[in-house]
Amino acid sequence: MAINETQFRFEQLSKDPDKRSYLGVGLTLLTLIILSVLIFPAITYITKLNKEISQAKTIDQALGQKVEAIIQAKTNYEEIKKNLPILDAALPSDSEVATYLKTVELLADKHSLNIDKVQFNDIPLLFDKSRKDLEVREINFTVSLEGDFQSVKSYLSALEGFIRTTNVSSLDVTGETLEEKEFNTITIRAKIYYLGPAVAKTIQGTNLPASSTNKEGVSQ
Repeated sequence: MAINETQFRFEQLSKDPDKRSYLGVGLTLLTLIILSVLIFPAITYITKLNKEISQAKTIDQALGQKVEAIIQAKTNYEEIKKNLPILDAALPSDSEVATYLKTVELLADKHSLNIDKVQFNDIPLLFDKSRKDLEVREINFTVSLEGDFQSVKSYLSALEGFIRTTNVSSLDVTGETLEEKEFNTITIRAKIYYLGPAVAKTIQGTNLPASSTNKEGVSQ
């Protein structure tokens, strides 16, 4: 009975053009609503999945670049590895004043010169060598020598030719003439370099007489 009644109503609606039009619009809207309910989650999921895939590709590309950079860094390191001790000796990551003082003394002895006094200015205190703010710093020093001028010239050549960078800024000789006496007192002003923090605590005006230094170059 209910089926027949529904069929009758449908036939009545199908005979009326306006009602049939409204029915078509209603069915279309209903279909669209049903499709939206069913399709929207799928579209959302696909969009999310595409976004994740895109992010994964970006991450994979970044990781690939990092791997290439690491490989290149390793290659570069292997190329300069054998030269690192030389670089560290030329520009140490510490002042290493005691070691350098020993070199000053050995060169003076080699060239038959007597060291009267050595003075280093602004010697840095100990600092963390792993710090990221290290930069090239300098230490000024003076050394007073006694000996003939030719020996001093040879000494200066050896000092400037030493692996650790040394720049001689001035040279003062006492006495009216170089020929006046066999030995002259000669004061050399120079500077050495090291890697240190931009701002570091220092010990200023440290005198290190050669007569009071031990084998490690530390005043007693």
